[in-house]
Amino acid sequence: MKKHWTKWMLALMFILFLGLLAACNDAESDGDGKGEEGSSESGSGAAMEDYGVGDTFKATEPVTFTSLFSDHPNYPIKDDWLFFDKIKELTNVELELTSVPMSDYTEKRSLLISSGGDAPYIIPKTYPGGEETPFVSSGAILPISDYVDLMPHYQEKVEKWEIEPFLEGLRQQDGKYYVLPGVHEKVWPDYSLAVRTDILEELGLEEPETWEEVEVMLEEMKKAYPDVIPFSDRFKLDSTLNIAAVTFGTKAGWGGLGNMLTYVEESDEFIFAPDNG
Repeated sequence: MKKHWTKWMLALMFILFLGLLAACNDAESDGDGKGEEGSSESGSGAAMEDYGVGDTFKATEPVTFTSLFSDHPNYPIKDDWLFFDKIKELTNVELELTSVPMSDYTEKRSLLISSGGDAPYIIPKTYPGGEETPFVSSGAILPISDYVDLMPHYQEKVEKWEIEPFLEGLRQQDGKYYVLPGVHEKVWPDYSLAVRTDILEELGLEEPETWEEVEVMLEEMKKAYPDVIPFSDRFKLDSTLNIAAVTFGTKAGWGGLGNMLTYVEESDEFIFAPDNG
């Protein structure tokens, strides 16, 4: 659980920095050193003077940033979530959310950015490869690459984990990038199977480590509960195929074949992805 919290906080700090930058940009455009809601909320006077690797960022005075939020129908946002309280406790930063149904998020995000002043400072859940591109030429969003000198933890990980080559794929025609990359030391899967361990214990089964063992597990579950379907993928099997394809050296499901090519580093060539298995 601690590991997941650390990842959340790392991602959030990146987002907060983006918010600080957007707020500072807004303050500068006002000409009086204050944002629309005063200096305490512009971010211009709340940054730590000495902030480096190993330090936990905490604003020197309370700061509030507006942020867009994608509201998932399966776990809708609640006012009593402790996550946002913890953010405020650790960073002295409060988020004022504009909640948008997940199904309308992409359209709403575009409308808000295009409208200019109505857009929240922070707009998360934007994936590289095209979602940010329409807003680059208008100057509606900030190039985060111009401000990475304010992000010591990010810079350290980029250098230590040799992420720099991957940043090239994020750069726009102006040579800058507008979204942050995934920051991971090693490649790791975003999704996996969820298994009811209470049923495994009941049936005396170990957690499966191969697809053959998954098959055996499902067979045993079906025997014990003949009226219940032991496995479900509500995403038309796209999620399962995405997970399974990696173990066979290919792409499928959510991973998609795309242009049907995959890169083989050893031979420095592209091959037809299904043949890689």
